[in-house]
Amino acid sequence: MWAYTDLERNHRLQMAAALSYYFVMALFPALIFLSAVVAFLPVSPLFDQALELMSRFIPQDGMVVVGKVLGDVVTPNRGTFLSLGLVGTLWTSSGGFAAAIEALNVAYDAKETVRSSGLGLWRWPSP
Repeated sequence: MWAYTDLERNHRLQMAAALSYYFVMALFPALIFLSAVVAFLPVSPLFDQALELMSRFIPQDGMVVVGKVLGDVVTPNRGTFLSLGLVGTLWTSSGGFAAAIEALNVAYDAKETVRSSGLGLWRWPSP
């Protein structure tokens, strides 16, 4: 009974859902950034080899979407995708790490000793 009341009181399931949401949401900007970086490298079959490697882990229907999105990234505007991918990755990852900090504070019954910005990028001591 203690475990159930602890789940309800500390919202552990919501914390787990938030963590998985943020880190899955960070996956696509990271893939866009990495594929834009690969487009700048002089190795031509590297992108195809990366897609082949990902196809081992991603279901076929999902791989169609991933291949189409990443294929659009390596087109002529790759500099734009490089910067947007980096900004998107930093933004979504910072939200994930802010959620991880909050979840760890709840798990260890720790009181927050620093304040952070809305994105969790900047942290400073609380007054």
